[in-house]
Amino acid sequence: MEILKAIGMIVLGYLSGSILTCQLIGKKIGVDLYQVGTKNPGAANLYRKGGRIYGIIGFVLDAAKGAIPVFLAKGVLGLSPWVAALVGIAAIVGHDWPLYFKFRGGRGLSTSIGVTAYLLFRPFTIALLVGTFVGLIVRGIPAIRGYAIPSGGAAGFLVMLILSTYTGEPAPLVFYVFAASTVGLIRNLPPFLRLVREWEKTHASQRL
Repeated sequence: MEILKAIGMIVLGYLSGSILTCQLIGKKIGVDLYQVGTKNPGAANLYRKGGRIYGIIGFVLDAAKGAIPVFLAKGVLGLSPWVAALVGIAAIVGHDWPLYFKFRGGRGLSTSIGVTAYLLFRPFTIALLVGTFVGLIVRGIPAIRGYAIPSGGAAGFLVMLILSTYTGEPAPLVFYVFAASTVGLIRNLPPFLRLVREWEKTHASQRL
């Protein structure tokens, strides 16, 4: 029975993550996030192209769709920390490769924030401060301004890796941080490399 509950919650986590709330909000207000800005159906793009209020609402909903399944697994059903970690990862994977949107998802940062804030609140708070600081620095560099949020998220997860490894966090939570960081790297590396290539082309043409 416990195994069935665990499998069911992992599936629920993925299906919950697959609901691209920002894209749904965008379509409601006449903004197709797949076609504008960074073409990323996430909160940052909605914030820039749909307005501050809608962006904040989208962020909260994206975070909640990750945190709620984990809360149900751990806080309501009392499943093991390993299951809670897997549910959280499933929600992030769902956002990045959503079933309902032909597997064209976002970068998973907002959903990762929701899951991580619930599972590792104290280290998450420190990581959030560091990530925000890095994001503000990157925002001030015109060539990479569009990657301020992913850069801040990457810095935050790096801090999470260090804190979770060297401060004695339980093994399931350390596993979650490593797995979530790996998923984030896989999802964000291709667009980051594309940005680097575009930057190189721009500066190469200026030198010529």
